[in-house]
Amino acid sequence: CLMGFLGGFGALKENKCLLLTFFCIILVIFIAELAGAIVVLAFSAMSDIFVRYIQDWAEKSIKTEYMKNPDITSMWDAAMTELKCCGISNYTEFRNSSYFNGTYPSPCCKNRELCKEKDLDTTLPGCFQGLLNFLQRNGSILGAVALGISGIELLTLVISMTMYCHIGKNRDD
Repeated sequence: CLMGFLGGFGALKENKCLLLTFFCIILVIFIAELAGAIVVLAFSAMSDIFVRYIQDWAEKSIKTEYMKNPDITSMWDAAMTELKCCGISNYTEFRNSSYFNGTYPSPCCKNRELCKEKDLDTTLPGCFQGLLNFLQRNGSILGAVALGISGIELLTLVISMTMYCHIGKNRDD
């Protein structure tokens, strides 16, 4: 909202200060995105560390926060439903959780309602591998979207600086 105001109002009123502020903020965002992309591409070996961190966080969230924190619960239920999976590696993670009272979450059950172990869909894989597969399948789409956003930001930088430079010239003529 603030960015739209700075760019739009600065252009409308031909205010050099607002246009320059808009340009600087977009430039900082662009540089941060570029640096992030370079780090991801250059240090892809570090992706294993990132993946391990995500796995550790996921295990912790199932053990300590599932059914206690509604946001974590709905996130996990949505992920398990969408990816057609159960737990991190399988349904056994729920046995050691603070949630476990003999029943398993509905996405893990054959009838999609809370169930006991005898009604579990034991053929469901763990969600971690499903998440990795999703990221591998859609990585190029994510990259293309990031590239598109960067292109729009670059175009915005050029237009705002062009307007900034022409404001003084139009008044002098």
